Amino acid sequence: MTIDTCLTGFESNFLPGFVRDPYGNLNISSYPAIQMYTSISNPPPAWNASPYDAQFSATLGRWDVALVTVEPSPVKALNRYFNQTAHEVTTGWIDPNGRFSLQSTLGHLYQSPQQGATVPFYGCKRGSMDYFVSLDSGCEGARILGTNGYAYAAPAAGLNLVPLYRCSTGNDHFVSTDAKCEGQLTQQLLGYALP
Repeated sequence: MTIDTCLTGFESNFLPGFVRDPYGNLNISSYPAIQMYTSISNPPPAWNASPYDAQFSATLGRWDVALVTVEPSPVKALNRYFNQTAHEVTTGWIDPNGRFSLQSTLGHLYQSPQQGATVPFYGCKRGSMDYFVSLDSGCEGARILGTNGYAYAAPAAGLNLVPLYRCSTGNDHFVSTDAKCEGQLTQQLLGYALP
């Protein structure tokens, strides 16, 4: 299990740990939910904070401990959001102060490599507002937000998979199921997701 933005809902995570009982077993609140504590920045950086500004949310004086409950699931919905300025495509958390609205659910990604789905989709952020999905674990030199999940590299027999494309408007990125990127620039085929 990867503990990052997509799992916890906090853009900055420090020193996470699972809550355990006196015998070392994971503390399961209401099965199958797992509880964990993570140190987060409070207040969190704004959705449109630059990497430079976001670093100040990581100072010791702004650390706060938060209880996070996670319900493991083999797949998570990959959603596309828009706030009239920027798109964000993620299986995880969206900053409620960013005024993002759900545009569509593009498909579903596995939370770990399995069933032939081994292509990781990484959530990335370039500058202060350009959120994008990358196949590069280093986010092409941009800020790494987390792992959205795993897709298939090619269509698989017996599965009705959905192709996902990375698109660009010039200053904003998004993901689409349309090979022509809804009239915008098609940058690459990312992979194939469960519907």
